[in-house]
Amino acid sequence: MQDSGSTIRIAYREDGSTDPWEILRRADGGPTITINTEGAGENLGRREETDEVRLSDEVGGDVNFNFSAQSFDDFIAAAFCNDWNPTTGELVAGGNADKAFEVLVSYQEIGKHVLMTGMRVSTLALTIEAGSKITGTIGFAGTGYDQDYDASGDTFNTATTTAVMSAATNGGDVQIDGAVLAGTCIATYGLNLDNQYEAQLCIGRATPGRQVKGMLDVTGNISFAFTADGFSLWAKTITRVPVTTSFEMSDGTTTYLLETAKTYLSGDMPIPSGSDPAVAELDAQHRLDVTAGYSMRITRTPA
Repeated sequence: MQDSGSTIRIAYREDGSTDPWEILRRADGGPTITINTEGAGENLGRREETDEVRLSDEVGGDVNFNFSAQSFDDFIAAAFCNDWNPTTGELVAGGNADKAFEVLVSYQEIGKHVLMTGMRVSTLALTIEAGSKITGTIGFAGTGYDQDYDASGDTFNTATTTAVMSAATNGGDVQIDGAVLAGTCIATYGLNLDNQYEAQLCIGRATPGRQVKGMLDVTGNISFAFTADGFSLWAKTITRVPVTTSFEMSDGTTTYLLETAKTYLSGDMPIPSGSDPAVAELDAQHRLDVTAGYSMRITRTPA
């Protein structure tokens, strides 16, 4: 027997928990283990290395997913280092909570299970693009693993069954400064959070002793038709006047409102070739608005 991507199962739960595993709905990718080695560096007069030394082990990697309601809320909260407000449904980026998971990769055809522990969400990306599914990527950074984990006594909850969302049927208009730019057409809207976790290596162990979060960097991108309204938005790359952005997506049961409070845009004036339409493709830096109290927040309804 041999596994394929279709038979590999990835599950997760809170780090240190004995609760049933939750199935991670993924499109592709997954966390892995990378062993770092180098030659022993000894010269015996034979012009060849005679040995190799294991230096460290990296635990982590990216999981790509298609967004569906309630399926990825735990990872979004971990990326925000915060908790969903149980009353308002609000989640604010830039918290100090150090949320960690256990992630279990199961090669079901051959009956092998690899447990990864101390898995933090170092990065999170969401991509909303016209004519496409709403997608995302979770970037994990961990502190340990067991390549011979025995899952025989474990139980697994059924995966969520909420529908995958698309930009066309589940997304509303992207709003700039609280209004829809009626004179232009926004084609892409992306958001990225990077907690800049750094692995702290310790004497006496191959895997990191800790994963330490750094400054939160919230970025993104936006592309739009270079109409007169689009030109006015691009002009803010010169004046450095920040804007607010918002986007709402819903499956009819659960709604997510994504908001940024102080967004600076940057990018070149578009000069397309031939008869190609002029489209501005701008990068976004989402800064903390002290008065609003956030750089980015998501409000989930119902909470």
